Amino acid sequence: MNLPCKAIKSKSIKMKSVTIFHNPNAGDEAYDQQQLITLAEQHGYQCDYYSVKEEDYESFQEDTDLIAVAGGDGTVRSILKVLMKRRLNTLAPLTILPMGTANNISKSLGIFNEPSEVVKDWENRNIRKIDLGEILDEKEETFFLEAAGFGVFPALMQLMKDHPDEDSTEDKLEATLKKLRELIVTYQARDARVELNGEVRSGKFLVIEIMNISSIGPNLLLAPEADPGDGQLDIVLIEENEKDNLLAAIDHKINGSDQGFRFEVVRADQVHVRIQDSVMHLDDELIQKHAPLDITIRNDPKVFEFLI
Repeated sequence: MNLPCKAIKSKSIKMKSVTIFHNPNAGDEAYDQQQLITLAEQHGYQCDYYSVKEEDYESFQEDTDLIAVAGGDGTVRSILKVLMKRRLNTLAPLTILPMGTANNISKSLGIFNEPSEVVKDWENRNIRKIDLGEILDEKEETFFLEAAGFGVFPALMQLMKDHPDEDSTEDKLEATLKKLRELIVTYQARDARVELNGEVRSGKFLVIEIMNISSIGPNLLLAPEADPGDGQLDIVLIEENEKDNLLAAIDHKINGSDQGFRFEVVRADQVHVRIQDSVMHLDDELIQKHAPLDITIRNDPKVFEFLI
């Protein structure tokens, strides 16, 4: 089970208005526009609603006390990108109404309940400043909230592009786990050099994941102690000789347990990776470049405020 952020500091606020950004296709599509508006109004909030499937949502009105993202991890990332593009990361605290398949971000922030329960409890929650990760190179600066990574997981994302949706959230997660297991069996580890905390690790790696939160993909708890507000990144390193252990961990997860994920995690505020590969991921986005990839990643502390 994912763990909520630690050392939460209270900050009392009075909220009267909420702006809801909704992905109507997220998860099992349990809520529609009117249901979300009614839910907010029933608890005393003036509500502005935007569907992320409509073109005008990026031009939302700025007068709001709270931003609620109704969707999954991809929807959360999309809204953060819009806020950063408009330089509105301090406009209002954000919260999540989890409606996606994995909901890794909301779970890592300690938001587990159904949207109706989350809204009912908004006035009793606390605000926490949350870090981002930054990818730096000569031409661009790109962020992530969940994780940036190399190896098996971007390969899985490529594979899942052609995988049809299943009938339910549970089926999607199980199907993804099984695809991941199949991929790991034949996956060729990549030569890589990882520099962090003044030390260098070289070898053949199946997984290099730079985690800002505790879980990734189909709810895989790779970094159980990760805290997205501590100014650090949790770097998960799984080498070629650990393939059997990784397969066993996936089997445990398929059978309903996270107890198998006990791989090396190193904490640092910056890491440099050079790897013989041409693809990586930032959250749920694939990034294609020329091999070898040569990437510097650092923590950017306390960029957004979340109500958790």
